[in-house]
Formats: sequence, C-alpha cells, structure tokens
Amino acid sequence: MATDGLRRAGVFVCTVEGQNVLIFTAGEWVEEASIKPLLATSDFVVACDGALQSCVEHTIQPDLVIGDFDSVPDDVLNAYVEAGGLTQHVGDQSQNDLAKALQWIGGAGPTSCTVIGATGGDPQQEWANMLTCASQDFDITCLSKSVTYRFLMPGVNHSIDIERGAEFSLFALPEARNIHLSGAMFELNGGVLNMGSEGLHNVAKADRLSINFESGRLVLLQPRPGLTEGETTSA
Repeated sequence: MATDGLRRAGVFVCTVEGQNVLIFTAGEWVEEASIKPLLATSDFVVACDGALQSCVEHTIQPDLVIGDFDSVPDDVLNAYVEAGGLTQHVGDQSQNDLAKALQWIGGAGPTSCTVIGATGGDPQQEWANMLTCASQDFDITCLSKSVTYRFLMPGVNHSIDIERGAEFSLFALPEARNIHLSGAMFELNGGVLNMGSEGLHNVAKADRLSINFESGRLVLLQPRPGLTEGETTSA
C-alpha cells in the first residue's frame, strides 16, 4: 500500500494478526447500545478520516486514524495526535477511506473485522463500501440500522445465531460452490449459488445457521435490530 507516512514520528507496523478489529467510517452509525459491546470485545479500533469527529463525540478513542484527512477538522485531528493518537496518512485518491483501512489491516490477518458507518448517506459511497468489503480475503461484518451484512469466506465453518422464524438472504459474489446451509427453510447440501436473486428471502427454522462452502464468496443479509451473540468461525 502506498502511504505518505505517519503523522506521529516512528516506525509503525500493523499488529492486528489474530485480533478483532473495529472500524468506524463516516456513514450512518448504529445505536450506541450496539456499539458498546463491540468496543469491549475489540482489540484494535480504527477511525476512517472524518469518522474521528464522530468518535470524539461518542468519547471513543481509536487506536489509529487512517485516510487522506480531507474531511476531519484540523483541530479535531491535532487534538487526537496531541493526546497520543496515531495516524496513517494515505493520499491515494483512487480508493475511499474504508478501502485504505481494510487494505492496511488485511495483510496482517485479523480474526474478525466489524465496520460501523459503511451504509447510509451517499448511495454511491455505500455501494463502494459494500463492494470493497466483498473484495477482501477475510470475514467482515457491516452493521447498518436495519441490516447486518456478513461477508463470509470459504473453507470456514460459520455458525451464526439468528431468531427462529427470522428472514434472511444469502447471495453469491459472484459464485459460490459446494455450499452447505442448515437451520433454514431452504437448506443446501453441496449446492451452488450464482450472483443474482438466488438465495433471496430464506427463513431460519432454528436458532442458529450453519454455513460452509468450498469456493467463492457469500454475503448474508440478516435483518436487525439487535446484534446476535455467539457467532463463531473455525477453519
């Protein structure tokens, strides 16, 4: 990744391998009651550029702020740095700030990544954020006020808590093979999904969905409100 250097002196190496990473962007945030438990279980917190101001307003101190710093007020950024905060300036205008953050942490192999603020606001920015998440090679969860988006990797046993009777959708990006889905009205046993409306409007018949697949990428859309607890992944 091409970078223009750190705001604070010194050599900084990404050290999020095996950690739970929480990323804040400048879109629409979910309710504070959902953010607090994520902060409590996250090992590393990143703010994307202008999201630093929202973090300050919610008394959240990120471990790192990343971006080209064109949307965060100078006084907010300066106060963060003076308080010991670390920044990574990335001037590449071909990527948005979420893409810069995900690229920065992706090479270090995080265990999980949750994104707050990837949706809402500019629809073009929202599409860019969703496609950016889909292009990464690790599991990512994006929380919006109405839906939880789970971008799932192949070769992993995904166990996801869900309310019995709740509706969900499972889409392929662009194709996923040898899919095993249990706990749903329409289950799969080695099936294939292609990009499109396949997988739309399934229904949970148990309190937990089990998903694994051999290749490709899947995204699970799970209505909110309320974060589910107890999701696990294992290789």
